[in-house]
Amino acid sequence: MAKLPLDGVRVLEICPMNAGTSANGILGDLGAEVIRVESTQYWQYGHRGSRARPSKESVLKAGAGSWGYPGQDPGPDPWNRFGLTQALSRNKLSMTVDLRKPEGVEVFKRLIKVSDVFIESNSPPLMKRLGLEYPVLREVNPDLIMVRASAYGLSGPYSERPGMAQTMEAFTGHVSVRGYPDIAPSDFPASISADGCSGASIALATVMALHHRKRTGKGQLVEMAQVENFLPLLGYFFMDYFLNQRLHGPVGDRHLTAAPCGCYPCSGQDKWVNITVHDDAEWEGFCRALGNPEWTRDPGLVTVVGRYAKQDEMDERIAEWTKTRDRYVVMEAMQKEGVPAGPVLTSKDTFHDPQLQTRGHFEEVTAPSTGSYLVTSSPIRMSRTPRLKVRYPAPKLGEHNEYVYKELLGYSDADCARLEAEGHIGTEPAAHIP
Repeated sequence: MAKLPLDGVRVLEICPMNAGTSANGILGDLGAEVIRVESTQYWQYGHRGSRARPSKESVLKAGAGSWGYPGQDPGPDPWNRFGLTQALSRNKLSMTVDLRKPEGVEVFKRLIKVSDVFIESNSPPLMKRLGLEYPVLREVNPDLIMVRASAYGLSGPYSERPGMAQTMEAFTGHVSVRGYPDIAPSDFPASISADGCSGASIALATVMALHHRKRTGKGQLVEMAQVENFLPLLGYFFMDYFLNQRLHGPVGDRHLTAAPCGCYPCSGQDKWVNITVHDDAEWEGFCRALGNPEWTRDPGLVTVVGRYAKQDEMDERIAEWTKTRDRYVVMEAMQKEGVPAGPVLTSKDTFHDPQLQTRGHFEEVTAPSTGSYLVTSSPIRMSRTPRLKVRYPAPKLGEHNEYVYKELLGYSDADCARLEAEGHIGTEPAAHIP
């Protein structure tokens, strides 16, 4: 029977937020045994919630900020019910250890010795304080691949600074070019696209390092600054500045070269569709989809430059046409003529969209603390590899302690009892953590 691509590869994860956890989600989908190294003795904001034990009242008050607790109820074990955990930690295991204690570091080093990859996405001082930097771990396991994906990298004046997706997007200039010209950046909705981009790149870098080790037999340190990873996605703006000394501001829903381009109202309450016309051929198709109305014959609209100059006027005309039509009807009419267009969907709409339903993108899984729910599956399909599916749901905190401590590391029952008494082994946050 064919195996998954990363079958037999063991990955250790110490990643608090989306970038690293999503990277390891990809590796887990590909068949790697991913072990989240967690703690019951301190709370790290992010992956398992902003707090260990939020009240139901605080979750209800947060509304959308509840991040998917089932029934908006944190329940008796919120750390196992957090929505982000369920989304990003499929196909992973969880073990606990207190790395702030010498014996906890010793446990981790023993785990490093039997692992292939260690991925961490914290600010660099943390690994230094714990004594877990690459030169130290390489002595334990010379074949180890260590991936360090901090916000700003391991060198430079900002290297020790922490970062979140929002701060990294501000730093890279993304905030200055998105949004609308008449709205201050403080009013823009948060964007965390930098996290997803980093996750994909971290996973790619890991696979490349594994390929290098297979060819040479040598592990290595892989460093990736998340801000530098995001910068190429803004390449147009940087190149325009380098070549023309031109700075761009926010352009709203519009494209820098396509016209018309925008988000237009459709029939129904708060229903919208996106339409983008890049060139003359698409413009001709767009006009046919509208029925070639008189206003589209304006000589000033013959060229892209002319259309770009008259976007406000065109937007009013287009909105008049779309607002009486269903968003899917508009999409089909445009797509039939070769014009990129698509409806604006809510999460509910996306779940029920026929495209994703036909491809079986959402999988139903069942977890003890959350019950049954749908989770996104891997978008990767390979013709000679089994379908990448959710083999098991997100793990409960410390769910695989026995497997890690006894089977992988060879600790005895007496050792495990002592480590549990010392706060290393556990399945819920310590009582002092709110």
